[in-house]
Amino acid sequence: MKLLAAALVLAALAAGQMDNRPDARATSSSVAPDDAQAVADYKARLSDDSAVAALAQRLAQSSLGAQISDNPDQAGRLADIAAWIRANPDQAAGLGVGLARDDASGTHQFENAMDGAIQQGRFVFNPASKNGLYGRLRKTSLDSRLMTRDAGMKDEERAEILSRIFEGKNGASNRIITRNEQPPPPGASSSGPGVLDSGYYDRLGRGNLRGYSPQLQALQSALNRRRPPGAPPLIETGRLDYATLSYPGWGLRYDIANLEQRLRLERNYALARALGQAQGLTRDKLLDDAFEAGLLAQAKARGIALSARAAAGLADLEQAAAATRAFDSAARAAKSPSRISRRLLKTLGQRQKEAARWITAASLEEELERLDPMEGFLSPELLAVIDRCPAAPHDRDEYRRRGQDYEAGLERLRQDDKAALAGLESDGWAAQVAPIQSGLDADAQLRQALGRDIDDYVKAAYLFAESASNDPRWRQILDDWIRTYLPSSSYGRELVAAKRRRASLKDVFVRIAMGDADAAHRILAADDPSGVRR
Repeated sequence: MKLLAAALVLAALAAGQMDNRPDARATSSSVAPDDAQAVADYKARLSDDSAVAALAQRLAQSSLGAQISDNPDQAGRLADIAAWIRANPDQAAGLGVGLARDDASGTHQFENAMDGAIQQGRFVFNPASKNGLYGRLRKTSLDSRLMTRDAGMKDEERAEILSRIFEGKNGASNRIITRNEQPPPPGASSSGPGVLDSGYYDRLGRGNLRGYSPQLQALQSALNRRRPPGAPPLIETGRLDYATLSYPGWGLRYDIANLEQRLRLERNYALARALGQAQGLTRDKLLDDAFEAGLLAQAKARGIALSARAAAGLADLEQAAAATRAFDSAARAAKSPSRISRRLLKTLGQRQKEAARWITAASLEEELERLDPMEGFLSPELLAVIDRCPAAPHDRDEYRRRGQDYEAGLERLRQDDKAALAGLESDGWAAQVAPIQSGLDADAQLRQALGRDIDDYVKAAYLFAESASNDPRWRQILDDWIRTYLPSSSYGRELVAAKRRRASLKDVFVRIAMGDADAAHRILAADDPSGVRR
């Protein structure tokens, strides 16, 4: 019944738009009895496969079809939509009634009202899944409001939100956004691989290539409200033009520049460490051209070479830059309106995917460069350190088990990244996009925090073990007396601070053991803001 109410709400929304009532509200109380009966009758007809096929065809012809399935194959898209209709007959009946009224009136009023309802999160195509369309739309809505409210947001954070808003995810996605200005060390940021095919040009290609489109105008307006850093505003004409067709290039170029900077940071930090010059480095210092040139010259003179993964990441980035230049070159044809065609859109889509392919490959190389040295972190030495931690035996057992979980997650992420990388580098990569994408999406949560959690796990164990007192019993009694009766003395203040520090580290240790890694990280960061990356 809730789904039926949602469909009726949309019928009321469309009716309010037809009446040109700006104050119309989509509420279940505003649904007319006739609307309810129409939806019920339509739902009854959907028990017939021919009715399902007819509605699937109608939805595929509308802008709503792309919200249900972005399958580029026409037959596959119709099959997806038909499956959705059978799984959601209440909602499908509401859409069928609304679109039928559009057909009868010769307008797109219901369809346009639906587009607005989807953008505002008022309609749910897949209410049971937070990861489905509704979850993405709700997250997009929240992200958009966050960007509007936080004018001081960093470009990196803004681009991360943008990549979710109009491409689902892209090369900037799943990145651990860093707020500190310390040099990495490798692991301070993660460029997460993302969606290889956003479907942007497929959606544009299904619209009107020559005339006015209200859906395109709404898209242009949305893009203007959420521009990538450096992108100029679009003129909201509702017509395809060079600016709209070349727009994804801004995101590609931003991703490349951002990834190039991170790769430089990783490379320069690794060289500085190998040369014994890593102490006291800042982000600005690592990116200083003169300092970088000096590092490269010294490394060459001493025979210090980049790792194979670092070199491969830089090579992939060069491929991404070349693919982006090819995209820009193809897009220039759109400066002549007469040359805008579905063939051009297909070419742009292919070149955008090629650039996204190499951006993702470079991101995976960067990630593996950071993850590979973590292999075997749960060493006999670390296990011995955990045994020395002044915690209850049960807590130490749980801490060791948590390390085993991290170890398994690390191995899974490394193997999945290697498999995705092999697929992207193969000649038939385009046919493997779906499984590659599925693997990347499955590891998104693991990718976001695993490196940070392993760093905290190792650091907390060593610090907590070092905080344990090995003093004889008489000295501990004397220290307790000084802490109690002479807390203001110099030595008393040291003892009070040490006890507080030990209690804090115990809290971190127990929280990690129990699986509350986020809280543990916040405590570590508060106690040592210069030594714990965010």
